[in-house]
Amino acid sequence: MNDTPPMLKHHDSLRRNYYARLNAEIPGFEFTAIPIRNFLKNIIGKGEFYIRAGIEYLPEIVRSGRIKGSPETDHTTLNGGPTVRKQSCQAMFGCDIDRLKPEDYPKYGYLSCADPVRNLLETDEMSYQYGGVVFRLKKQNFMHRTTITVGDSVNMGRCFGLVPDRVDDILPVCVYGLENGSRKLMVPFGGPGNCWHYFVSKILNGTLTADNFNQLDALLGGDIPVFEFFELQFHGPINLAEDVDSVDIFDFRENVESEEVREAGRKLEAMGITFRAFSDFEAACHAMHPGDAKGE
Repeated sequence: MNDTPPMLKHHDSLRRNYYARLNAEIPGFEFTAIPIRNFLKNIIGKGEFYIRAGIEYLPEIVRSGRIKGSPETDHTTLNGGPTVRKQSCQAMFGCDIDRLKPEDYPKYGYLSCADPVRNLLETDEMSYQYGGVVFRLKKQNFMHRTTITVGDSVNMGRCFGLVPDRVDDILPVCVYGLENGSRKLMVPFGGPGNCWHYFVSKILNGTLTADNFNQLDALLGGDIPVFEFFELQFHGPINLAEDVDSVDIFDFRENVESEEVREAGRKLEAMGITFRAFSDFEAACHAMHPGDAKGE
């Protein structure tokens, strides 16, 4: 990887050592890994990269011209604040947090379907925690500097039981289950291979497919609550004008027609970024899927 981001300086050696441990400590892992690797490659190829933010932060994001991580803004939806993000990065990427600057930490997003209506509506539950503003990134700008985990990497201390995969080089190592360091797992879920075996079983029996992967939580999360969404960690800067394709808002809980939001939208459009704001289902479907009010 050229111009390796500081967060990823030691990541390759960490993930390859962790992959060797998975093979050694989980019986039959080499057979489990193949369909998971192929599935992840498939959905990364078909899907798109997104970041959510609260509508109250949109004007400041537009003013700054970039999307920042929590250590830069001192804001996060996590209990424990940016400190928890720093600790999780140390566990997952093998970095020395004393040597990192706030801008070196990743920005967090998710992998979802390419269709903008389906992404807005089928991932709308994420807006309660992460916000109703959806930034769709230019995927080609991030393939060399993005990592992925299956599920939220921090919730219930999961950062200590997985290692993120690179989206351009899936091993895989990004499913929860095996300790990645000295800290014991808060919730082991029956052993290091249990989540891996459950995940691959749903791929092989057709429950989880490349057409419905953005509904991961609804399909798998009820049985073992570690499968909320496919989390992406973006390393390096995210500049609006260079790296963002579109900004969509679907939020009936907020005033999407406020002057502040309108002004932010005008500035985004001046940068060449598509901007759309909706407060109801039918308006979103009519605008994004002309002639199809159901968005089907």
